[in-house]
Amino acid sequence: MDSVIMGRVVTPEGTHSGWVAVRGEKIAEIGAGAAPSAATVVDYGDCLILPGSIDGQTHATNSKGLVGFAPASASALAGGVTTIVDMPYDMPLPLDIPERLAAKISAVAAHSLCDVALYATVTKESGLDHVEALIEGGVVAFKISSFESSPVRFPPHRRSADA
Repeated sequence: MDSVIMGRVVTPEGTHSGWVAVRGEKIAEIGAGAAPSAATVVDYGDCLILPGSIDGQTHATNSKGLVGFAPASASALAGGVTTIVDMPYDMPLPLDIPERLAAKISAVAAHSLCDVALYATVTKESGLDHVEALIEGGVVAFKISSFESSPVRFPPHRRSADA
């Protein structure tokens, strides 16, 4: 192994004294007891280790467009999140057709520092015509908004002059 990180490992089964072994840039094993040999071993004692945390709802492209994957993924990694799940309604347009999926996948490859899973949506304009192609293209799920799917569907509140 390249490295082993020891401490209180948090997994879906609970928290236990253990280790996380890393090979390359990926978690290779998680365990308890004797750790495998590694080039680097770091023991954090009773500190919590959260291997591969997932943020299940992000809006990475909401404020900066497709380049927003860079700051969103950097922030995720700084907080211990290794995978973000990006929602389909963000700027520049909803993820409802294969061309937009290709653009988002390219943006992830160019800008993201962590793993990204993508949700798509079905809009009034696209209907169900592209669902199969989006699945084949790698979308992990669909988030359906029954009222509207525009990324600007919640415009800023403006106070009237007499308020």
